[in-house]
Order: sequence, then structure tokens, then C-alpha cells
Amino acid sequence: MTILSISQILAQPRMRLWHIVSTFDNTPRWVESVTSVQHMRGNPRGVGGIWRAQLNPEEHTQNVEFEITEWLEGERFSLRPVQRSGVLHGIELFQLVFDLGEQSPAEARIGLQCEYEPRSKFGRIKNLAFLRRQYIASLHDIIDSLNRLSNSEFARSDF
Repeated sequence: MTILSISQILAQPRMRLWHIVSTFDNTPRWVESVTSVQHMRGNPRGVGGIWRAQLNPEEHTQNVEFEITEWLEGERFSLRPVQRSGVLHGIELFQLVFDLGEQSPAEARIGLQCEYEPRSKFGRIKNLAFLRRQYIASLHDIIDSLNRLSNSEFARSDF
């Protein structure tokens, strides 16, 4: 299994970021490859909640149900596919972890961790430096989009 993890400090209050990332309906607004998200069953904001996401990376549509496996309000949650997510671009996703920490009242540290495994021969070969760089860049893009969304939401509200 391969684990990629990044962490970045954002000039955003932790709870503002938490509000956006923990409201899963918002996900298509800050994760480019997610086109829709729907609550299926269970607690929508806690362990056991099941959400279906429609993923459309590079025009390959796939529906994946994710279960919330960890929920620490305001700080951390993790998601894993309910069933094997299927192989997409030679990899299979096992878990996503979102972690928020407060650096100061106006700054938060966001950490993203992705656990996956190459499943095809091509995926194992590609998993070397190129694929890792591609996924790390994708995780950074997610954080950048989240930061932009948080700025625009803050500009429109009193949050």
C-alpha cells in the first residue's frame, strides 16, 4: 500500500475550513474530479455515514460509496470506499484522511492523506516518481481550491 500525505498552513480560521470540508455536498466545488455527492444513509456527519460520489477524472465516470470511518468534530475525519473502489488509472483507493489543526485564530494547518495501491502492472510501474508527483500535485490542487472557496464564502457571509 502507498500512503501519500501533505500538509499546508492556510490563512483561514480552522472552523471555516471545517465547515466547508465536512459539508460533503460542497465537495464538487473544491475537488475538480468530483461531479456530485449524495448522502445515502446513516449519520451524515459522523462515523457510519455513507455518501456516494460521482467521480469523473479524465472523462472516466465512476460512482463510489464512501463510509465515514472516523469523525472528530472540527478536527479530523476519514473516508474509505464501502466496496473496493475499482481500479482507475491503475490504482485502487483505500482511504482518505482530512486533518485540521489550529495554528493561530486566523491560521489553520490542513493535512490530506491518501492511501492507495497500484493494481495493474502499468499502475505499479507508473507508481514510481511520476505517479506520486501527479497525486501530490492533485492533493495540493485540492487545498488551493479549498482555500479559494473559503475566501469567497467568507467574502459573502459573516462567518
